[in-house]
Amino acid sequence: MRILLILSSILFFCIPVSNVSSQAYGQSSFDKWLDGEYMTGSWGGKRKELVDKGVMFFGNFHTTLLGNPVGGKSKGFDYAGQLIVGTEIDLEKIAGISGLKFIVSGTWITGRSLSADHIGNIFDVSEVFDLDIGFTFGSDSYRLYQLMIEQSLFEDKINIAAGRMSTLNEFATLEVLGFYVNTALNANAGSIKVNIPTITIGPFSAWGVRMRLEPNDKFYLMSGIFTSNSDNKNAGNNGLDFSFDGGAIYISEIGFSPELNFSPHSLPGNYKLGFYVDSSEFNVFNEPNRTKSNNYGFYFFMDQMLYKENNIDGQGLIFFSVFTYSPQEEINTFPFYYAGGLAYIGLIQNRNHDKTAFGLLVGEFSDDLPDQDFEMVIELTYRIQALKWLVVQPQTQYVVHPSGNEDIDDALVLGFKFEMEL
Repeated sequence: MRILLILSSILFFCIPVSNVSSQAYGQSSFDKWLDGEYMTGSWGGKRKELVDKGVMFFGNFHTTLLGNPVGGKSKGFDYAGQLIVGTEIDLEKIAGISGLKFIVSGTWITGRSLSADHIGNIFDVSEVFDLDIGFTFGSDSYRLYQLMIEQSLFEDKINIAAGRMSTLNEFATLEVLGFYVNTALNANAGSIKVNIPTITIGPFSAWGVRMRLEPNDKFYLMSGIFTSNSDNKNAGNNGLDFSFDGGAIYISEIGFSPELNFSPHSLPGNYKLGFYVDSSEFNVFNEPNRTKSNNYGFYFFMDQMLYKENNIDGQGLIFFSVFTYSPQEEINTFPFYYAGGLAYIGLIQNRNHDKTAFGLLVGEFSDDLPDQDFEMVIELTYRIQALKWLVVQPQTQYVVHPSGNEDIDDALVLGFKFEMEL
């Protein structure tokens, strides 16, 4: 099955670079498929009909093919893939309940972690893998992902979500971080996921309630409560452990989205400040028989467009920066974490939707872990929007001090990511 997926990915990569001419073939079904929004097509127009009636199906498949020809514990190559499929039901269209939606989805994950198998670092080089190192997929894993309702009130100024959802899909995220492949850069800060092992990000979910207040398009305030239970990441329960055992994670975030006018065009930005606390028990590093509860931390996320080519499609240069601070060094692997970088949308002429991105992240280990100092990852990547539904992404990463251990050689990681909207 994995070989078939790899071969299909290569086939998809070849299609857009084969210079298929729409003039030569006219408006054939093949051309319409290539020009469509989704890999599975429009279903003969049924897809839009279902959306108009209140039922939207969604799906995404992404896979990484990565190897480390230099450094790490050993040289190697690993494949990893994740499929997410689900449906969003608009109960306003179906039942007349204003602003109410129901969302359910599931995932299929396959492959292995190059970081766990060959490099020996903590910030996994593939976004497929959560940073809970104890969870390494050695075989296929099927999981229930989302099972939630979402209610919008007062013309979307208040939004409430409840059910099974991922904490870090709601909080501590930036759109620009989705350009990267390393899981400590992709979408969130890696330090939060290591310091709070029970916090969830897709494909993992937990029971929770989240409220977002957005009085205008420049400002919002968001808070949530989620269960803190290690079974939420248990590979064996397929996401079907619905217990409320364990502690609770409380998280709040305030956001501001200004537009600067230092150039002929307005320059949008996003600034987020957050706080979290986990009431669970954490093992104290230097005292194995002692635990401590109420682990807390702070984070600051920002991205700011520095240069904009025009006011139509958002092409231009973006700077981002991420800081996290977790003061309790006796229970936090990474008390301090920083990530920053630059991304350019449409750098190459006539490739307006391609994304070029450079990023760097550094996690400083706790002083209570004396044999570890820091781990750093540098990533350079280019997201080719080959089709509306297909991204082909060559990338390279350089891992410095894997696990903060001088005995492990720095590792060079090369490979590709493929992403398809289904």
